[in-house]
Amino acid sequence: MYTYLNSKYGYWYNLEYIECWTYSDHYHQQLTDAVVAKSVNKSVTTLLKQNSKLDNLVIYGDSITKSFYDSIKYKLICKYLFRNCTRVYTWTYVKERYSTEKEDRAYDGKDFNETIFFRGISDAVNDLKFMSKKNVIVINFGMHTILNLQWKRMKKMFFSFLDYIDKIKMQYGKFAPLFIWKSITEPNQNTRDRVRFMTKQRAHLWNEFTIHEACKRGLSILHLYHMSASFRVGPYDANHYTRTAFYPAEQALYKYLKLHSFE
Repeated sequence: MYTYLNSKYGYWYNLEYIECWTYSDHYHQQLTDAVVAKSVNKSVTTLLKQNSKLDNLVIYGDSITKSFYDSIKYKLICKYLFRNCTRVYTWTYVKERYSTEKEDRAYDGKDFNETIFFRGISDAVNDLKFMSKKNVIVINFGMHTILNLQWKRMKKMFFSFLDYIDKIKMQYGKFAPLFIWKSITEPNQNTRDRVRFMTKQRAHLWNEFTIHEACKRGLSILHLYHMSASFRVGPYDANHYTRTAFYPAEQALYKYLKLHSFE
């Protein structure tokens, strides 16, 4: 059973992101917002009194995901919902950082190592202080996979990732972490020519593919692509946004985890 934490589409109005829903979904969202807004202070007090916080929140990804984590670590989600919040930076190796040879400066995927990449994901799971049904991992491979890898290789790697999650679920049963797949943002089309894979079309295709397959495996989805694509200010470089662009995603994650049943 998969769940969308937020609407796939929406638009910005005065720095507020308005999500687009069907009539029934919009009505349900209004009720949910009202309940959350009314009960947030009471719920926080109850959590503190009963010491019933969730256990660990792990945010895994690249520099964009790091910015997302840096924004939430001092907010309600990390201060009151979880005992511990951490981030894990995805492994990325770019040849040109270690070579002055011109022919080594291409993003050709030859410097990418799946074993090391997946080791970072397994370490993120193994580093949890203890297995619990109240652990949550928000994960995204990041823009670096699009920069470096051919499409066929990307798909194969993603299926390996889904198989790994299935293995964790089978191994730990109800004590397996809750995995949430986070989509990537829209890159700036006017990026450097040598990064030939950093295109809006490729990012959009990657999101559609990964979300479709993640839903088939029962993962929950936190969708950022259209939120960033419609952000009026846009990225301040090739693909990085100010934290304001992802405040709605933070709120969606907070609401979802507050209302989610971890029993």
